[in-house]
Amino acid sequence: MSQYLTPHLRHTTQLPVELWEKIIDVLADEGYSAVRLQELGLVCRAWHARCRFRANQVIRLHKMNKTLVYRLIGTLNEDHGRRRLSVVRTVDFSSGKIDTFGSFVVRMARALPRVETLRLQQCKWVPGQLHSQVFMHINAAFESVTTLDLYVVTFPSPVALGRLVRALPRLSALSFYAVKVEKRDVVPGTVQVPSTLRLETVHLFDSCDVVDFLVTATISACIKHLTFRDYDRIACPRVLTTVGASLSSLTIQPGSSLNGSNDFLDLTSATNLRALSVTANLRDLRWLASALSHVTLSKLAYIEVVSTSFRCEEKYVQGMFDGIDNDAYMRIDRALSGRQHRAFQRMEFHLRCRVESRSNVVNVVSECAWHACISSKLPTLHASGRLQ
Repeated sequence: MSQYLTPHLRHTTQLPVELWEKIIDVLADEGYSAVRLQELGLVCRAWHARCRFRANQVIRLHKMNKTLVYRLIGTLNEDHGRRRLSVVRTVDFSSGKIDTFGSFVVRMARALPRVETLRLQQCKWVPGQLHSQVFMHINAAFESVTTLDLYVVTFPSPVALGRLVRALPRLSALSFYAVKVEKRDVVPGTVQVPSTLRLETVHLFDSCDVVDFLVTATISACIKHLTFRDYDRIACPRVLTTVGASLSSLTIQPGSSLNGSNDFLDLTSATNLRALSVTANLRDLRWLASALSHVTLSKLAYIEVVSTSFRCEEKYVQGMFDGIDNDAYMRIDRALSGRQHRAFQRMEFHLRCRVESRSNVVNVVSECAWHACISSKLPTLHASGRLQ
C-alpha cells in the first residue's frame, strides 16, 4: 500500500509515546467531551486506547433529565458498567435541574471508590428539589473526592454551601467560578466544617458572594495556595487577611476595574509566602512595586509575571518596553535585591500570545530579544542571575 502514499506521508515522523499521551491527557483534563475524545481516537489504535481510557474516567451528566439519569444508572449497574465505575475519576454535572443530580447521588453510594473530582456547572441548588438527607448521600457517593469545582452555581445561603463542603471529608481543593449566594449574611456558628478537613487550595474567580463563607468557616486556616482572578479590592483582601500565615503561594489576575490603582494588594499578613504569580500589563506594574516595597517577606523565593498579548512581533514588544514606567521596575529591582526579601531566588517573565497561523510563528519575538528587554529594566536582578 505504501506505493500509493505520497512521499510526505511515507516519511511522516511519529510523535513519541510520551508526547502524544501527554497531549491527550491535557485535552481530557481541560474538559474534552467523550465524543471529541472518540474522534481523536480515530487517528490510530494507540490513540484510540488512550482516548477511550480517559473518556471512561469521566461520568458526564449534561442536560440530563431523570429518565436519562436512570438509564445511565442502569447501564452502570451492568457488568461492564461496574468495571467502568472502578476507573472513574471525575463526575461532571451541568446544565440541569439539581434534582437529577440528587437522583444520581442516591444510587451511587459506595459505587465510585476512586472518584477524585466533583464538578457542578450552570445549576441552582434548590433544597426543595433534593432529598432531605442529600448531604448524607453525597458523603456516601463522594467520600473519596479531593477536588470540588463549582462553575456558575447559585446557592440559597452560605449554610447550604458549607454543608456541601462538609459532606466531602477529604476535600483539599475548592474552585469557585461565578458562584452566587442568594442570602449572603452569615450568622456566627451556622457554617461549620469538621476540624479534620484540610482545605489547602482555593481558586476564587468572580465569586465575591462566597467571601463571607470563606472568612467565617474554619477551613480558611489551612489554605496554602490561593488564586484570585478579577481581583476585587474589597472582598479579596478579607480572604487574604483571614488566610494569613498559612499561605504559601498566591496567584493574582487583577480585573480591568483596578487599572491605574497602586495600593490594592497588601501582603502584610502573608508572612510565610514563598511564591507569587501575577498576570499583568507590563506597562503598569506600579501596584506590584508598591506591594513588594512596603512589606518584608522573609520566605519569598519566586515571582512569576505573565503578560498576555495579541501581538508578539519583536518591533511591537520593543516599542511596548520603550513606553514602560521605569520607576516601577526600579522599585521592584531594589526591593527584591535588598534584605527585606533575603530568601528571594528567581523572577520569571512569560509572554503568552495567540498566533493565528503557522506563517506568523517566525515573527514572534525571540527568547533572547525578550530577555534583553526585561533585563534592561531590572539590571540588579539580572546581574545576580536571578532574572529569567
